[in-house]
Amino acid sequence: MGKTTLCKQLKSATRKYYCSTHFRETGNVLEGVEGDIELEITVVNYDHMLKTHQNEYLDQNPGVEFHHCIDIIRARADAEYLDQLTMAMNQKFEKPNVRQLIYCDRNNTPDIWSDIKKVL
Repeated sequence: MGKTTLCKQLKSATRKYYCSTHFRETGNVLEGVEGDIELEITVVNYDHMLKTHQNEYLDQNPGVEFHHCIDIIRARADAEYLDQLTMAMNQKFEKPNVRQLIYCDRNNTPDIWSDIKKVL
């Protein structure tokens, strides 16, 4: 399942969950725009950040080998990733009916998970 399909399914499931919960608690069906729950999905893509830093570094240092470049720029990409997660966590929504899901698009590397847990 691709990211777009996953996001659509999550939005639908979230709406159904909140409607069901509201009905169980109040006996009323959610109707109209006021009662609709919106799911805002924020994707934080590490690979894009890593690739951007890699390209910038290789443009400035054309003779550097790929694996050396990754060793040099990975800390920058990690820091940017954590900054983007922090920004996403602190994002405010004008409507009270908006719920947020942050999709952490990153390979499972255990060395960074302790930092990610601190942010989330």
